[in-house]
Amino acid sequence: MCGICGIVYRDSGRPIDVDLLTRMRDSLSHRGPDNAGIFTADSVGLGHRRLSIIDLTPDGAQPMANEDGSIHITYNGEVYNFLELRGDLEARGHHFRSRTDAEVVLHLYEEHGADCVHKLRGIYAFAIWDVRTRTLVLARDRIGVKPLYYHIDGNRIAFASELRALLVLPDTPRDIDLDAVDAYMGMLFVPGSRSIYRKIEKLPPASYAVWQDGKLTTEEYWNLSRTHDDKRQSVDLDDLQGRLEASIKEQLVADVPLGVFLSGGIDSGLVTALASRTSADPVKTFTVSFRGSDLDEAPYARLVSEQYGTDHTEMSLSSSEFNTDLVLKLATHFDEPFADASAIPMFLLSEMTRRHVTVALAGDGGDELFAGYDHHTSFARIVALQQKVPALLHRSVSSIGRVILGSLANVSGSERLRRYAKAADWLNLDTLHLIARTAMYWTPRDRRSLYAERMHGIDPDSCVVSWLSERCENWPVDNDISTCFYANIRTTLVDDMLVKTDRTSMYHALEVRVPVLDHRLVEYASTLRVSDLMSNGVGKLPLRRLANRLLPKELVDRPKQGFHVPLDILRNPGFSELIRDTLSIDRIRQQGFFRPESVQKAVNDYFAPDTALRGRISRYQVNHRLWSLLMFGLWYDRYGVGTEKVIAS
Repeated sequence: MCGICGIVYRDSGRPIDVDLLTRMRDSLSHRGPDNAGIFTADSVGLGHRRLSIIDLTPDGAQPMANEDGSIHITYNGEVYNFLELRGDLEARGHHFRSRTDAEVVLHLYEEHGADCVHKLRGIYAFAIWDVRTRTLVLARDRIGVKPLYYHIDGNRIAFASELRALLVLPDTPRDIDLDAVDAYMGMLFVPGSRSIYRKIEKLPPASYAVWQDGKLTTEEYWNLSRTHDDKRQSVDLDDLQGRLEASIKEQLVADVPLGVFLSGGIDSGLVTALASRTSADPVKTFTVSFRGSDLDEAPYARLVSEQYGTDHTEMSLSSSEFNTDLVLKLATHFDEPFADASAIPMFLLSEMTRRHVTVALAGDGGDELFAGYDHHTSFARIVALQQKVPALLHRSVSSIGRVILGSLANVSGSERLRRYAKAADWLNLDTLHLIARTAMYWTPRDRRSLYAERMHGIDPDSCVVSWLSERCENWPVDNDISTCFYANIRTTLVDDMLVKTDRTSMYHALEVRVPVLDHRLVEYASTLRVSDLMSNGVGKLPLRRLANRLLPKELVDRPKQGFHVPLDILRNPGFSELIRDTLSIDRIRQQGFFRPESVQKAVNDYFAPDTALRGRISRYQVNHRLWSLLMFGLWYDRYGVGTEKVIAS
């Protein structure tokens, strides 16, 4: 992978500040330590930091131009069908001076213009400058694996792989988007096409944008289509295995050492198994384990490694080995608030893996495509309950049930009653509100009591839902589990899971590929019958059945466990001081987003014994609430103080 950036002025006579463009480019040096390049001409500047994967020679350097210099590209990613495309282009008379996929995209643009994206299969973000028409084309892969941010001020467009490069520009506005703050507090990340800054946006997945004469037009070139229940197909296990194996085989191509993340779960286990069946040499596998923790999956990873004879490397950690420096590093590196705590083990896994290989395959996407999350089950149960209770009674049953069951839970300390009270609270929700609520760590009611005066123009009941609605505008919204799947793919997968993987791996200049998210597999999964995906509270049935063929029984039969980190690390020496300093009353009051007393309550809940929480809130939720406040505070200290001009609506 690589890091890309650029500036284009509407005024063709305005020159590019090369020093400024160089600083933008080099702020992305972690994404591409092998080489750096710049192209400037008139009012256009493109920058590139290269991580060499295919064709390690200088011939692959970027930005890259075609033969007559009329088209220039700066490119980040991998196109897996580039050899097939190259053969077609050569037959049409195109000549190549490198073996890179970037040059294939360049010549493909010569043939098809921006529509060349329809022919690409892979993960990518790129910018093409067409000298002939003075047009800038930005594009992003179908699923949104590779990032691309941009800022427009009317006379200029600037773009980059990460926010930090745009913040190098001294005139980039840093007005904080309060809707984005609310969405972050609800979901632990900033979803959708906007960023934490009002004037900086993300190019949506499966889109290309054309900048010409100071105007930007965006086109979506791919989307999933709704398959109605009576048209859905049942799972053919041989077909599923063949599709997944073909994707993995295609992604094992590289001119550098390659390995597989092996967490001990079904998804990474299947990638390892099928990669081992495809590769002529033992596959290199990598695992991070947590000694003495219920979250330790290393024993199951070892079982897979032993079965397939992989060259296995394991990093064993205890929670006492985590320190504040690591947390500060993460808070800074994500450029905007991000509170998925699994970024910690992913960061450490990437660091270890990069010592041995340059490319790693991961199992990301299995839960999103095949209903593997608990919230899929929760959604299905609430929908089933809604269908049993007459619609006219939803509101009253919800209100009465929430109050009575909530009161009983508080008195008795019963976790079961607390869950029933939550289910009753959700009974009156429509589809998008229900999807949003199943993914929230701070409910709208909680966020309303958390926010200070600066946030009073924000409606927590509708903010997250409006983001979901934006991403689901092409999907018929009704009480179908497929709507939940689609929303996950368009929001949580793109803006949480893939952001986490991209930033933590690219910090260490490690390319991560995600064969489960080949867009053809995504399309296939969307056509499967819901009854084949989940049954009796158990999801991901197709992959479980495939795992029964290929993986140790002990791994398949155990309960699902995500790639998490024990958040009791915040009780380690040094963390208490960091928490109390970052979330101090004076600092929270000065920032003005949250009420100091509400933040202190979250801090006190974290340090309180479990007995004080029973029946009121789960320890899991308490941990993640504190983590979200801490990561926001650390981000704000780095990027917000003295630079933001907050707009209240």
